[in-house]
Amino acid sequence: MSLPIYESALGSLDEVNKVTPPGLDLDSYFPIENPENYWNMLATRVRRKGEVLSAEMHWKNMGQTTANGKQAWLLGDGEPMLLVISKDEDGIQHHADLQPKGKSEQFSPPWTSATNKIGFRQEQTTPYVLTEDDGIQIPCCLRSQMTGYETIKLPAGIFQNCVRVDTHYQRSTGTIYNSVVHFAAGVGLVRYKFRQIDPAINSVVVVGTLELKSARVDGKLYGTE
Repeated sequence: MSLPIYESALGSLDEVNKVTPPGLDLDSYFPIENPENYWNMLATRVRRKGEVLSAEMHWKNMGQTTANGKQAWLLGDGEPMLLVISKDEDGIQHHADLQPKGKSEQFSPPWTSATNKIGFRQEQTTPYVLTEDDGIQIPCCLRSQMTGYETIKLPAGIFQNCVRVDTHYQRSTGTIYNSVVHFAAGVGLVRYKFRQIDPAINSVVVVGTLELKSARVDGKLYGTE
C-alpha cells in the first residue's frame, strides 16, 4: 500500500539573495492552539552502548504557560516529556523540554526556532545560556540555519516542501547537541532528529528520532491510527 503524499505551498525563494519569501507564513506551520488537535509520534533513542529505547508518544495541547516572557503552549501527554512551544511575530519557538516530575531547563534563546526574521540558508550564531535544574548556568553558542523545499517519507505519509531547521549547540569544550527539525505547513512538527554529545570524551552518547505516525490537525487526518 502506497503512502499518501501531502503537499504544502512554501512560496518562492530568491535564489540570488537567499532570503525568506515574504509569502511564507510560518505561523501556519504549527497549528497548536486547537485543543482537539493531536499528533502520534514514534520515538526511538539509541544509547552509546547500543541500548535501543522505542515508544509511542501521543501529543496534544496540554494547556498554556509562559516561556522567556512569551505566551506558550504545553505539547505532549506528560510521558515521557512535554514540549514548550510559543508562536508570535518571531515564528515558531521551541523553548524547552519538561521531564515528568522534574523541572524544565530554561533556554535563552529558544531551543529551536523557525522564524521569518532569518533568511533561508543564512546561518545565524547567537550566544546561548543554559540554566540547569540546580541553577548552574552554562555559557554556550547556538548556530542555526533554516532551509526549505525538503520532502520526507514518514509512517504518516510523504510530506513535501517541509521547512528544515538545523541547530548546533557548542560549549567551550566542544559540541554538545545537534538537531534537525522538519515542519510541514498545516501539520506541525513531523520529524525531530538529534544527537547528544559528551565533549569530555568527544563521543555521541544518545541518538534519537521522533517521527509522525498519525495526526488530526484542524479536522484533517494524516496517516492511520
